[in-house]
Amino acid sequence: MVTQKPSRKDAYEYVYTVRDHFQDNREIYDTFLKVLTDFHSDRIGPSDVRSKMIELFKGDQHLLLGFNKFLPEGSKITLESDQTLPKKPEFHQALDFVRKVKARLQDDRAYMSFITILKMHIEGKKCVTEVYHEVSEVLLRDHPDLREEFAFFLPS
Repeated sequence: MVTQKPSRKDAYEYVYTVRDHFQDNREIYDTFLKVLTDFHSDRIGPSDVRSKMIELFKGDQHLLLGFNKFLPEGSKITLESDQTLPKKPEFHQALDFVRKVKARLQDDRAYMSFITILKMHIEGKKCVTEVYHEVSEVLLRDHPDLREEFAFFLPS
């Protein structure tokens, strides 16, 4: 089955729907616009935008299902009963995150330090606390969005 690509009109209508829905909460609407901009600019991938929309719209079925028109197959939002439970990160999410870190750091030494720290943790040479400190407080200190996303991948 071939899905028709949404039109510019579809996009505007959806944005206006979200704006009207959150007319009393400008912060959510502004966050929504930032997520859309990041997605459109390929700063975040489909899995990230999907997660952010689920969190942002917290159970508003109409808005969540409406956003599916703009997601590729395999990233569609479903209204499963377990959707509110925190999910374990999937491999493609981790890969998207590593790519974002590489693009954002723009310094081969910093990126290699990031990879080395992760490798040392996998080998049992660094505990989660050390990894979090070195990555979040040092390498990603100027990137609060990446720090927040990094925490998603750490064990609770």
